[in-house]
Amino acid sequence: MNLKIWWIAPLAAFCLACLLIPYPGLESDEAVFGMAAFGGAAHNFCVSIFHHQVPLMVFYYAGSLKALLCWPILHLFGPNLWSIRLPVALAGALSVALFFDFAGRIAGRKVAVIGAFLLATDPCFIISNTLDWGPVALEHVLLLSALALFARGRPQIAFFFLGLGLWNKAIFIWALAGLLAGGLVAYWPSIKNSLRNGRGVSRCVIGFLIGCAPLLLYNIRQPASTVRSNVHLTFEGVQGKIASLRYTLDGSDLFGAVAGMDGVVDHTGLRFHALFLPAVILAVALAAWRLRSPEFRPAIFALTFCAASFLLIALTKYAGAAHHIVLLYPMPHLLAAIAIASVRWKSVPMLMATLLVGSNLLVFSTYVTQLRRSGPCGLFTDAIAGLSNSLHDVTDHVYNIDDGLWENLWLLHSGKLQVRPVAVLEQPAGEIEDTLRDPQAVYVDHVPGREYYVGSGERLSEIAKSIGLRKVPGRVIFDSKGRPQMEVFRFK
Repeated sequence: MNLKIWWIAPLAAFCLACLLIPYPGLESDEAVFGMAAFGGAAHNFCVSIFHHQVPLMVFYYAGSLKALLCWPILHLFGPNLWSIRLPVALAGALSVALFFDFAGRIAGRKVAVIGAFLLATDPCFIISNTLDWGPVALEHVLLLSALALFARGRPQIAFFFLGLGLWNKAIFIWALAGLLAGGLVAYWPSIKNSLRNGRGVSRCVIGFLIGCAPLLLYNIRQPASTVRSNVHLTFEGVQGKIASLRYTLDGSDLFGAVAGMDGVVDHTGLRFHALFLPAVILAVALAAWRLRSPEFRPAIFALTFCAASFLLIALTKYAGAAHHIVLLYPMPHLLAAIAIASVRWKSVPMLMATLLVGSNLLVFSTYVTQLRRSGPCGLFTDAIAGLSNSLHDVTDHVYNIDDGLWENLWLLHSGKLQVRPVAVLEQPAGEIEDTLRDPQAVYVDHVPGREYYVGSGERLSEIAKSIGLRKVPGRVIFDSKGRPQMEVFRFK
């Protein structure tokens, strides 16, 4: 295998991402950072510096790092699909390059080349990373930056990147647990030796604390808000999470979630599967068989990382979908690459890697084909662009009564459209009546049958009727395939 071809892997990841960018509509997870980028972060998430409100967080467990990094791009080019997603596509390519560097240093360049191509063509990695569903893109970059620095013998800087990862999103604790477990199982002698250097340990701790300082400051000002708002441990739904793990690894979990397909609901219906899952299963068996082999120490690290991280995902309520499972990446790819590279027959590793990469590309091409043929679905509907355009003549008094709309509209309008979310199913009727009495109020919602919070529109109409108001239909927003998705209306 020509080891100099590794640079094609990050280039391939970037090109595949660019193929995907135009099709799915802007989804709320990838838009939420706009609250910090355009001055919409809540007061309790900000600190005052020289009389300016600087956002520490976007919400309770997500920091403002992406907003700070993307602020110049958004203000220079304006918010649109390309200015929002192209930097994230570059982050995905950087993740592949960092993975190559890390894997090459701990497992050899042959493993690094195979692993880089497996990651660069993985359908769920490319899609979730490009759409930054989760968000996940910076999590991968920060984790792999830290791993590459550890492999280069720069632990102090590595811990700073780990701290940034925790600030970026508190669920980075899953990766930290994986790193701790994997390091203790696979590299304990080296770690034990490093712990004898008290000055080095102190520098690592300081680097980590500096990296996550904004998160710590927020939780000091709002005592333990991150933990109190987001830590809900339960084994409820673990079978569904195991199914998501299976379908994420074989590349099929986003059919019916991002790309529309007839008959595909949750984990049922026709799917197209890559061959990566069987490769991972065989790699796990091989790693267990060669547990004491020094050349399989990186594989044991990867396997332990995945086991510890997935255990926390399984325990965390509201977690377990593909955009959570993908945070195990790229450890499954490292595991599979080590197993493939260990095959002694000369041409077999290259043939096996080519087969896996080819199956990845076939599944990814099916996603793109379905996006072109059936359009995006669910919260990724491309009707959000039409909804945004329909509100250009409005600057205030816009109320969103369903999920997946207001964050997108805020970002697409550079924070100039004041959209207020109304939790119709949770708020007391009296509070909603105050909103309904606003004579300039404009409401945005998904059409019946497309609602995320089913029944929210119906309850709003019932409360309006109780105070003598009736719904005045406005505009219905259709997606690129002519299907009604959203509506804009008033009450009089």
